[in-house]
Amino acid sequence: MPKPLTLTARALLFDMDGTLVDSTAVSERIWRAWSAKAGVDPEAVLAYSHGRRTLDTTRRFTANEDGAVQAYHSIEAQEIAAEDGVIRSTAPRSCWTASPLIAGRS
Repeated sequence: MPKPLTLTARALLFDMDGTLVDSTAVSERIWRAWSAKAGVDPEAVLAYSHGRRTLDTTRRFTANEDGAVQAYHSIEAQEIAAEDGVIRSTAPRSCWTASPLIAGRS
C-alpha cells in the first residue's frame, strides 16, 4: 500500500481528465503489457480501468492481494516514468491560469 502523504500547499491542481496532458495512450499501453503478462484479457482490463484507481483494477484482475499490490506498484512506477506518448493538452491556457495562485497574483 502507498504510504500516507503529508502536504502543505496553497493550492492543488488535479489533472484527471486531460486538462493539462493526455496520457491515455501511455496508460493503455502499460495496461495492455500488464494484461499480457498476467494472462488476462486486455480489453476487459481497459474497459474496467478507466476512471478507477490502479489498485482497484489490479485487485479485480489478480488472484490475491499480494499480487494486486505488486502489480499496482509496477504499473504506477511505469506510468510516472513514462514520457513517450504523453500529449500536451490543446485546452486554452486560460482555463488553467485563471487561478490567482497559478497566475502569480496570490
